[in-house]
Amino acid sequence: MKQPDVLEYLEDAYSFLMDPAIGKAIDEIKRLREALRYEENRFNRIGTHSNGCYEWGPRHYECAMREIERLQGLFKIENDQHVAHVKALTDQYELRLKHYTNKIEKFQNALLEIGDYAIVPAYPIADSAQHWREHTERRIKIARHALKGEK
Repeated sequence: MKQPDVLEYLEDAYSFLMDPAIGKAIDEIKRLREALRYEENRFNRIGTHSNGCYEWGPRHYECAMREIERLQGLFKIENDQHVAHVKALTDQYELRLKHYTNKIEKFQNALLEIGDYAIVPAYPIADSAQHWREHTERRIKIARHALKGEK
């Protein structure tokens, strides 16, 4: 058997006494109970978030937006690091290119100074330097295309 509620007593009293103050009190109690039910339900829903909850549906739209922002931040950091790495490689290859260009020029000048007697045995040396220069130019070209986003 259920114990009578305070509200039931007040309704009985109101019906007998017809006092407007009691009616207002009953209405206020009903309003407060509804507000309490709403808050309890809202409080129970707060704990339904965890890692990956953005995949659970439309109620986790804000969670999905936060995940998207997080991933965009990570992508920007990784992309910036990649661009810096490719730029460093390009700078390194340009230094190598200058180095081998200088070597080739020195070989050519040395050959011109020595004369016709040294031209035949010096070809392998000049070819090797030329090979490294071409190799370095190819790597610089690849790095520049990577910086521009081309293939």
